[in-house]
Parts: sequence; structure tokens; C-alpha cells
Amino acid sequence: MAAVPYFYHRVDEEIRRNIESRFAQHYASAGLKVSVGSAELVAGQGIRVRNICIVEPAAEGPRAELVKVEEMFLACRTDLKELICRDPLITRVTLRRPVFSVTRRLDNTWSAAKLFPTPRFGNQSPEVIVENGSIEIFDPLKMPTSTLILRDLNMTISSASLSSSDFGGVAKRNVRGMLAGDNSRQVEYRGFIDASGSAYSFTGEVEGLDVSPKLFESLPGPIAESWPRWAICGPRAE
Repeated sequence: MAAVPYFYHRVDEEIRRNIESRFAQHYASAGLKVSVGSAELVAGQGIRVRNICIVEPAAEGPRAELVKVEEMFLACRTDLKELICRDPLITRVTLRRPVFSVTRRLDNTWSAAKLFPTPRFGNQSPEVIVENGSIEIFDPLKMPTSTLILRDLNMTISSASLSSSDFGGVAKRNVRGMLAGDNSRQVEYRGFIDASGSAYSFTGEVEGLDVSPKLFESLPGPIAESWPRWAICGPRAE
């Protein structure tokens, strides 16, 4: 009986190595390095993957780490014969407690752009759910530097569809979610994004926005420059 847990440990390790290799190959052209802590086959449910980290080793500037995901769950069939013979059909991807680090680089690009397009899970686009995530937007080029932290990120990205009117016939995905920040209680948003992440359209509502100099100081340079100072500081006293 001692051989049974050893067998499943070997299966889990092979799954971990396979996922890490696929992610690494996908992001190799972008110069990113991927590590996966562990993977576990959950009978009848799917595959649980823990501690995914994507970094940019050659980044010019601070914060080489782009994303860290505490847990990713891939909903799929778990029949070993099917997993051995072919790629599993992933119906849903759930990211739990991810941290996205977005940094403005010296060439005025944003580090997170290298995460797109994201890895594919077969020929179909599964539903993607983000639970309890956070986004840290750091701008070292702004004087003084700024950091905007968005937390309680919960988001659903639905299956791809075609729309000739929105993105010129390119596949798009519906996005809906909520988040909060130091200067707002809740932000609800909805919209679309294309597969490469280069085109998007969003609308939403903000509740409890604190329009103040503190908000202005936390905004990245390109956004802060587009805001009129009177909107942040209020009317000047006569």
C-alpha cells in the first residue's frame, strides 16, 4: 500500500512540471521566468496548482516580480488515462489571492504588458475567475514616486466571442468585477478585452471616492498628468 501515495506523488510532480514548462515556454519570448511550487490532482474536480510566480529577470528598474498566484484551480476531468493521452479540457480557471505588480519601466512601458497574451488552455477559452486579488501600480519615474494599491479584486472573464463592431472581428472576452482602494470603498466595472490585452473597453461606477491630494499623489504619472489639479485640490481661496 505504500506504493499508492508514492504513485500519486509522482503524478502530481509530473503535472507540476508540465504546467511550469508550458507557462515557461509561453513566456520565454517575453524574457519572463516562471516557477510553480506544487500541483495536486483533486479526484473528480480538477487540478490545484500552488505558488505560481512570474518574474522579469532582466528588468531595468525595481520590482522584477510581475505576478504571484497563491492558488490556481483548473476545473477538468481527472481520469488518469485521459490526462496521459491528451490535454485535459479545462472548463474554468480560478485564481485565488493573486498579486499583480504593475511597474512603469524606464522606456515608459508597463511591466504587466508582457503578461499578454496569456497562456491558452487548449483550443477553447475557459471562464476565468479571480478571487481576492490585489494590484500594485508603482511608478518610479514620477517625482516623487507613487504607488497605487487596488485590493479586494474579484473578477469574472467569460468565454471569448466574435464582434466585428467592437474589435474589428477579433475575439473578445467579457469582463465584470469589483475592487476597492485606499481612496475608494468600491469600484464596479464591466467591459471587454481582446485576447492580446491590447484593446479594451470598460465602464463602471465608483462608490466613496476620496478626491484629495493624497489620491493625486498615488496616481501613476500618465494618469495624474491628465487630471486637472483643481479637481484634486479644490478651488483656490480668494
